[in-house]
Amino acid sequence: MSEVLPCPDPLLHLRGIRVSLGGREILRGLDIDLNRGESLGLVGESGSGKSTLARVVLGLTRPDAGVVRFAGTDLTRAGTADWKRARRQLQVIFQDPGASLNPRMSVEEIIAEPLIVHRAYDEARPGLPRREWLAARVASLLADCGLSPDSATRLPGQFSGGQKQRIAIARALALRPSLIICDEPTSALDVSIQAQIINLLSELRDSHGIAYLFISHDLAVVSHFCSRIAVLREGLIIENGPTEALLDSPKHEYTRELLAAAGHGGGGA
Repeated sequence: MSEVLPCPDPLLHLRGIRVSLGGREILRGLDIDLNRGESLGLVGESGSGKSTLARVVLGLTRPDAGVVRFAGTDLTRAGTADWKRARRQLQVIFQDPGASLNPRMSVEEIIAEPLIVHRAYDEARPGLPRREWLAARVASLLADCGLSPDSATRLPGQFSGGQKQRIAIARALALRPSLIICDEPTSALDVSIQAQIINLLSELRDSHGIAYLFISHDLAVVSHFCSRIAVLREGLIIENGPTEALLDSPKHEYTRELLAAAGHGGGGA
């Protein structure tokens, strides 16, 4: 198993995560650290446990063993109040933007929903009527994600796949999270649109200081976006390191196979 690279005061700290589903062990003692403002790519083939890991971090799947610590809070022991605070800082962008957006809600309603659920207006006390404040926040988020203000009144079905993903990103940004989990966020998009979404995520990372756990089977996409890569195989991290070093000198044969499939030579040992 690959050694976990230490992070000073990591934002996300996973140790010994084990998950069994249907009599099969999906995650087998997985360890990961993710620093604030960092982009960590988690790569591996289908069935390696990538999405299960995302569900564990989000609290949707309870691990059989191990510790999930986020922003200093042990989520494996957290109560309702702790989880509510964590969910404000922990957001997710899914693979299929069409499926993740309610087709009967307007874009404004979709993006404003987390602000309403978490009573962001009451905390902000902006001196504006609630409706005006929400509309202004939605307009600002749309602008941050490259969408026009008139998008707010339209339904998701009126947008292209790339535009829908921009809407999903705007929703994820609404509560100013410190970590966004991206679960195959570009795999359902055309190649040219993938590049646009990756560029947008990079700009938001630089401007907002967001950390990303970027889950993908595509090493080519991950290598353009992430500063560090962890390779997941059969529920274990088998290799973990800075992107350039891992691409140039992969230590594990499986990593070399992934690089070859992505069209990257990779030096290797």
